[in-house]
Amino acid sequence: MISIIIPAHNEFDNLQRLFNVVNFLEHEKLSEIIIAISPSTSDNTDIFSDIQKVKLLYCKKKGRAAQMNEASKIAKGEVLAFLHADVLPPTGFICDIQQSLQNNFDAGFFSYRFDKDKWFLRVNSSFTAKDGFFTGGGDQCLFIKKNTFEHLGAFNEEQAIMEDFEFFGRMKK
Repeated sequence: MISIIIPAHNEFDNLQRLFNVVNFLEHEKLSEIIIAISPSTSDNTDIFSDIQKVKLLYCKKKGRAAQMNEASKIAKGEVLAFLHADVLPPTGFICDIQQSLQNNFDAGFFSYRFDKDKWFLRVNSSFTAKDGFFTGGGDQCLFIKKNTFEHLGAFNEEQAIMEDFEFFGRMKK
């Protein structure tokens, strides 16, 4: 089963957009979606608790790393998928994760695809399709077996930004 974790700080509009288009809420392999809400958010996110499988977690600490770590501790799934609120996952999102796990991968990412066709965005997208410096950013949606995530020590909460790149560096070793 998969637990999706979405860190949120003033993300109401993005969450609303995400939940208006997602097609995986009914997927049998989806255990839950945990919205890990920053303690200093000004949004009214209570509306999302009415959505099936969605749980709101009001975090003790602010910062994406702290929020995602706190949510990972209560997650029921054997697999964690860290999704940013402003990212729309591909249509076969859950099935793609399941396929990667069946192919004996413990973790993975999705490549970027922007909703605007600009040359510099295409260049940026191309970097995320291959293993390299730009691989592992949060907008790519990390999925990882929960026991592997815990073994690697979770996200570094001292890392104020780009915590996902720092984690990916440890993961690659």
